[in-house]
Amino acid sequence: HPERTIYTQGNPVNAPGCIDQSVKFNGKAQYLDLGRKVGMCKDNLDYCYKGFTTRLRIKPEQLRSNQWFVSSAPLDVYYKSGRLFADFRTPRKQWTVSSSELSPHVWNLVDLSWHPVDGAKMFINGKRVDYTMTGSINSGEYDTRRRFYIGRTDTDMKNELYPDASLDDFRMYNGRWEYLHWRGILDFDF
Repeated sequence: HPERTIYTQGNPVNAPGCIDQSVKFNGKAQYLDLGRKVGMCKDNLDYCYKGFTTRLRIKPEQLRSNQWFVSSAPLDVYYKSGRLFADFRTPRKQWTVSSSELSPHVWNLVDLSWHPVDGAKMFINGKRVDYTMTGSINSGEYDTRRRFYIGRTDTDMKNELYPDASLDDFRMYNGRWEYLHWRGILDFDF
């Protein structure tokens, strides 16, 4: 990435991707460390007045419960019990969306969007698969010093799994999905 240093652990490899080159993780302690203060509204969705959207393309080779794709203070993306989950958090509230529509061995376009009024939404391949307008109380610790990881979570990884998957075209936007789509910023080239 031209604007940030990204550290790799365990030597994930470049592989043909959906857009250009993807990062292929083999499920064995391979991940990316983007550091802290990645730029998502100061790592606190309370500052995302216009909303927040992230996009990534995932090609899972295996879908295993407790497999982590993204981990940060405001957003976690993981697979558990046959479903892809996304947890959006502020220091006080949490919104969770999920879907069973993530397919193995093919590229899946995953858009995750949050807005302070509209709540959280998950889209897979351009189709809204889940949403919630109301969040619950965030009873966990909210630490903006958490590192931003792709391919693991911010734990000792004793109960969580590294992904056996390729990831491509990871993007973050300050704005909700509908606005970005309307402006032509989000395309649907699968």
